Amino acid sequence: MLHTWAGMPYRTKWDWRAEYAITDVPQIIVTKEGVWQLPGSPVVPSTGEDCLHMRLLTKAELDLLAKLDGIVPPTGEELIAVLVNVNTKDVMGLILDVIRFEKQ
Repeated sequence: MLHTWAGMPYRTKWDWRAEYAITDVPQIIVTKEGVWQLPGSPVVPSTGEDCLHMRLLTKAELDLLAKLDGIVPPTGEELIAVLVNVNTKDVMGLILDVIRFEKQ
C-alpha cells in the first residue's frame, strides 16, 4: 500500500492507495546552488546523464521533475518553492525522496 495524495499533488489530503506500487525512490538534496541528484536511480527519465555520482540537475531536468510531480506552473523554481512550503523543516541540505509509483 502507498500513502500519498488523495488527488492533485500538494493540494489535497493524504490517503492510502492499495492499487499502486512504488517502482523507484531516487533522492535529491536542495542547496543554494540548486537541486542535486544523489547517486543511484535517475530523478527524471533517462537523459543519458550519469547517475553514479552526485550532480546538479539542469534547468530542463528540474522543469521536467516539476511537471512529473504535478507542480503548477511546472518549473524548477516553483518545485523548490513547493518543497520549502510543504515541509515543516528547512529543506536546504536535507535528503529528500522522489517517490515513483505505478498502478498495479
